[in-house]
Formats: sequence, C-alpha cells, structure tokens
Amino acid sequence: MDYESHQAKPAAQCLIKAVQTNEDDHPTIATLYRATYGMLLFAVPHKGLVVDDIQKMLAGPDNNPRRALVQQIRSKSDLLTLQLVDFKNLIRDRKVVSFYETGQTRQLEFV
Repeated sequence: MDYESHQAKPAAQCLIKAVQTNEDDHPTIATLYRATYGMLLFAVPHKGLVVDDIQKMLAGPDNNPRRALVQQIRSKSDLLTLQLVDFKNLIRDRKVVSFYETGQTRQLEFV
C-alpha cells in the first residue's frame, strides 16, 4: 500500500478496523488486514508536528473547525501516541518503509 502523509492516518485506522472486524459481518474489510503485506509512508508525522504557525493562522474571532484537527496532530499529542502504539501492535511482522525529510521545513507565514 502507498499512502501520502495526509492519508496515512486513515490507512492505519482502516487496518485497525479491519483487524477488529468480524469476518462474518464484513468479509471484505476483515480480509484487508491479511492482504496487507507492508506500507510505504511518505513524510508521515508519526509523533506529531510543531503546529504553532498553523495555530496562528487559524486564530481569529470565528471558531475554525480545523483547530481540533491541528490539536490532534501536534507534537506529543496523546491521541497520536495511543494510535502509534496501536499501529505498532497491529503491524507486527509486516514491512513498513518510511521516507522523511532531513531538513527543517519552513514555517507558514500569514500574508
């Protein structure tokens, strides 16, 4: 399987659902886990992102619905920590290859 970074979280959630699904209820979903041999992950922030610049852009009088999402992907997020543990337990003997940046990404600027 090949997923870009914004799709990696749903991919992991899909595998978790597949392993927990009763084969009698949803055979296609249940067999997805057995059919997955590995994953290629491109720039997936497994342990979160520094989101200060994104939060500044979302600040304002309106209650932006993306604030909750940004909180979920911040560094040291409890949600990401739990999901990473679940994913490691789930993936077991399957192969995972991660490609990531080695340089610092520029921060967002509000213009």
